[in-house]
Amino acid sequence: MKCSIMRFSKAVKEERNNAGITQRELATKMNTTAHHISGIENLHEKPSLDLFIDLIEEFNLCANKIIHPERKEENIDNTDLYKRILNCTRNECETICNMLNAFNYCKKYAPELVPDG
Repeated sequence: MKCSIMRFSKAVKEERNNAGITQRELATKMNTTAHHISGIENLHEKPSLDLFIDLIEEFNLCANKIIHPERKEENIDNTDLYKRILNCTRNECETICNMLNAFNYCKKYAPELVPDG
């Protein structure tokens, strides 16, 4: 876990610098103190789960790469599909859910209708 914290700290500092914002500016945005941000960047403090998630989202970091860098990258098609689903309207999301439920029904009760793969 120590290596994950080190990777996270390094990523936060690097992304903050790339964004051209100070620790104080980031702290204000994250509703914490500049001292806490400094502590995270310099491995003196660990972020709460909420702050970890907020920083991941703020800098569009991949939590998987930070926690498990040895794992292969996600399939770009799946990532693109996920991003598209996030942008769907409520009606479109309901349609997707209905399709998935139908697929699961077919998979359970009519597997010959489900394509391999």
